[in-house]
Amino acid sequence: MNTVPFFEVQLPRELALLIFNYLSVVDLCHCAQVSRSWAALAEDNLLWIAVCRRMGYSTELVKDQVIHWKTVVKELILHRKQVQQNWMERVCTVTVHKPTSSIGSLCTATYHNREVLACYSTGVCHLWSLSTKESVLAPPTRATPTCSALCNSMGCHCDANGNCTLFSLEDSKVNYTCKVNERIHSLDMATNGGHYAVAFASGGNDSFSSLTLLINKDSSLSDWYKSAVQLPSSAQLNNFHINKVSLVLSDKENSPFLLLYSTHSHLVLQSPLESFITATHFLGEDSPCFVNCFTYSHQSSTVACGSIHYGYHEVRLFDIISGVNKESYRGHSGRICSLSFDRGQNNRLISGGEDKKLNLYDGSSNYPVTSLFGMSSPVVCLQLEDWKVVSGSRDGTVAVWDLRIGQELWRGHDRHSVSLCEVDNEYLIVAHIPSVQPLNTNGSPQHSRQCGAVRMYDFSADLSDYAKKLPSICSSSYDEPSASFYNLNLLYPYDIIQ
Repeated sequence: MNTVPFFEVQLPRELALLIFNYLSVVDLCHCAQVSRSWAALAEDNLLWIAVCRRMGYSTELVKDQVIHWKTVVKELILHRKQVQQNWMERVCTVTVHKPTSSIGSLCTATYHNREVLACYSTGVCHLWSLSTKESVLAPPTRATPTCSALCNSMGCHCDANGNCTLFSLEDSKVNYTCKVNERIHSLDMATNGGHYAVAFASGGNDSFSSLTLLINKDSSLSDWYKSAVQLPSSAQLNNFHINKVSLVLSDKENSPFLLLYSTHSHLVLQSPLESFITATHFLGEDSPCFVNCFTYSHQSSTVACGSIHYGYHEVRLFDIISGVNKESYRGHSGRICSLSFDRGQNNRLISGGEDKKLNLYDGSSNYPVTSLFGMSSPVVCLQLEDWKVVSGSRDGTVAVWDLRIGQELWRGHDRHSVSLCEVDNEYLIVAHIPSVQPLNTNGSPQHSRQCGAVRMYDFSADLSDYAKKLPSICSSSYDEPSASFYNLNLLYPYDIIQ
């Protein structure tokens, strides 16, 4: 059919496709019920491929591999709804990686792109892939590991003796090693335009810190350029101990990476490949404050900093380009310990602190639009994604919150503090690292309870067969409000009770 009747107007099919391309999924389904000619147009594969991409579904299928793309979109929507329901009802499979005393206690863990790297006190490092459900051994550390990072196909870990090792995630082959004279306590890794960069801070808790930058030469992953970053003098920064370092992507060709690091009283942005005088900026220099934590959003080029400013506990937002203080949020009565931007909506930010409270900001006010209460200890780890928030506290509690109703959905607990809390659509990765690690002479813990653990929650697993074997009282449903008349003060108002 070359022409499509639009009421009394005959349009070419190509022009009609351009018009239908602006319609939503519901409108396309309505158009398919008008007539046969409209149905042939509304079910065109080109339209539904565009719908699939607009809705954010990443699929490796190409146009010729699928006959009916409308069916593919339907299955993806149903899968997303099922995953959301599983999150709300805690329907998932949990994989616990708890080390034995022979490989030591968990010292550091990191997550990126469905890859988990965990390093233990004896130097053993494990790498798990959530996609393939396989586990391999990564190159070991030479001493007690202190920090680790992952980025695309590369991994990196550092230890207390100042050793830094870069390796490939595909074959676990070591690509580069280097050493500094002090303990490495902060690490970040990034890639931009085919180039990888690694930045790490070293030094004692009360000593002057040093900063080192590694950048691979050309496209080789085995040839790296190492340089010591020139830092401001200790007189310029009162107590120059770098608490955290982060790599920020830049659009400049001669300087693809920027260094963002925090000290006790400053937040510093520096371009390590340019002149030191012109490339170093103190964010908020006009009104200095005590910096507790920070996070960065690449989409909005904004840095969020948890600080104490003139006696108030504030979240301050800085523009990464101009260095201007854009906003200042209040609402905490204690030190702010963690921050997280929403990956989908960059104007939304959530914070957690020692007052055991979570505050959500959306930029419309200097005060939180939603506050969540119920944590039993300071919130040290946060992750905000769409409608849900996952928080981890110092006493080992992990809680999942629904922002639409402002209530806690469910929680888990471990004896050790939460140091890693990552949400990736249908996965939740939590790492519990012991704060105190009494070790034997061989580096192994004295008891298995001191080992820590890494928990991986998979909410995409099909547990329908197991659910059928459970009594109906054990499962929650939001479809039938049969229990709302019993006045039983249930946690979920729509539980089915028979």
